[in-house]
Amino acid sequence: SVRRSPQLAELVGVVSRNHITRPRRVVSLWRTVSVVAESCTTAHASSTAAVGMGGGAIDWLTNLELPARLVDQEFRVITLGGWPS
Repeated sequence: SVRRSPQLAELVGVVSRNHITRPRRVVSLWRTVSVVAESCTTAHASSTAAVGMGGGAIDWLTNLELPARLVDQEFRVITLGGWPS
């Protein structure tokens, strides 16, 4: 699903956000991955890819300079790239 967050968009200067909730077909380190990007397509592709990357998603999203919020299977939250707390 795509959700718009005016406060987050203002903070990071972008307009689209996407996240995946509880991926069913992949056993992943991540319960949810939310990403902010210039377009819905980029946000969706980035969050989908991050789910499949496991722990490597943190460095990958950081290198892409995309704000992101990752929640692992134990509900621990990692925020990247200026994602508000």
